[in-house]
Amino acid sequence: MLTAILSPRKTLKKAILCPKCGNEMDEMQSNKQDLALKRATFGIFNAVRFLCYGCFWEERKIRNKVERRNGM
Repeated sequence: MLTAILSPRKTLKKAILCPKCGNEMDEMQSNKQDLALKRATFGIFNAVRFLCYGCFWEERKIRNKVERRNGM
């Protein structure tokens, strides 16, 4: 009980895999298009960009607030 109080809450993120080569993708910085989507939808949807350094595949995932709360 005491260790649960003292230890920080860990959020487990699902690894996003590259559809071309199967490597794990890393999150990239947002660009103007991503920020425009967030503003146009009043913050309900958020675009997150991922990049594979093995084959340089770039992917954009669109998440809504419900998915972000559940850790998806």
